[in-house]
Amino acid sequence: MKKIMKVLDVIYYNLYIFAHNSPRPREMTATGTLLLCFVFIVLGLYYSTCKLFDVKLNLFMSYLPLLVVLTIFILLIYRYIRRDKYKYIILKKPIIRSERFSKIITIAFVVFSVMMFLVLLLIIEIS
Repeated sequence: MKKIMKVLDVIYYNLYIFAHNSPRPREMTATGTLLLCFVFIVLGLYYSTCKLFDVKLNLFMSYLPLLVVLTIFILLIYRYIRRDKYKYIILKKPIIRSERFSKIITIAFVVFSVMMFLVLLLIIEIS
């Protein structure tokens, strides 16, 4: 679990650095971007799995990804904003192996989330 949190901290730090021209506070922009990536991943995986196994979605199953995303949102806000963890992360500057490798991990995470969003759009278009 600590390794997953370290990877999330590295991704958060790089998103924080990438958001240097944001009109909003950088910590909120980085948290929002991280949340948006998780939204794309959760929705893409959920609906592609439902489409793959031909699952009929009832009312509860339609709101299940919303509950997962809401839970992730609460956890991200609590971890980075409410506990002021972002200040510690910015001062610590977490990396995995090297700075370049850390940026590659962040870019791969964002690209994967965008790909999952495109899968979601493709599934909606097919249906």
